[in-house]
Amino acid sequence: GVSGSGKSSLIKSVIYASLAKKRPVGCDQIHGFEIFDDVLLIDQNPIATNTLSCPATIVGILNLLQTEFAKSDQAKALKLKKADFSYQSKKGKCETCKGYGELKTSMDFMSDIWILCDTCNGTRYHSQINACKIKGADKVHYTIGKLLKLTSAELIGLFKNDKLNTQLQQLVDLGLGHLQLGQAANSLSGGEAQRLKLATALTNTKGQNLHLFDEPSNGLHQLDLIRLINVFENLIDQEHSIIFIEHNASLISIANEQIKLGPGSGNDGGRIIEY
Repeated sequence: GVSGSGKSSLIKSVIYASLAKKRPVGCDQIHGFEIFDDVLLIDQNPIATNTLSCPATIVGILNLLQTEFAKSDQAKALKLKKADFSYQSKKGKCETCKGYGELKTSMDFMSDIWILCDTCNGTRYHSQINACKIKGADKVHYTIGKLLKLTSAELIGLFKNDKLNTQLQQLVDLGLGHLQLGQAANSLSGGEAQRLKLATALTNTKGQNLHLFDEPSNGLHQLDLIRLINVFENLIDQEHSIIFIEHNASLISIANEQIKLGPGSGNDGGRIIEY
């Protein structure tokens, strides 16, 4: 349907709201959703405006890396715990930049600018934390700050941690292999944010779920679109269900059912004109 024909209202304000509150919202009756264990809304809204958030914290990869570093001999010698390997913890964060990796400089008559922290070199971590290293499969010794500078594609297979490698592969499969694991979440595009939400949902949910998407093809290259279609097909193979709003012909063509709303926008929309 055209913009304003009621697609987002149907997905978010009726279907999602009704399932989340377990009662009809914006409609008289709603049936058939008892087969789902959960309903997941994956839209284009920003994940976070906090520059302390990053892909590694959102998906849970940082938590797995913290576990690996807490096992190291250096960590044990310094009596460091898993929680200390968070750049938001008292012992973990760089004392100069407070875990941001950058310092803000206020400029007269100009927007504030951010410059790399000289103390931690942008790693976000205290020098004591950066003294702890673990050896990867490539025989290189890494600090946790150095690992967060890598992309998900670069980190895959460096360590023998099945859960870590599975989550990294999931990011690559979603076309997010280029993302630096420690980059600020507020620097992500709308499409990247949406796919990162999907990666988080796939990691943290179990059972048979309904996934709701708002224009998942937005901003995607054709190769990334193919990856997304593969992810959708895998979800269906696992007996999940998907409803998505879309204008992209390639993505629409894979749907089992198509519903067109309209005929126009605003007061002229909200009616099913093709099914």
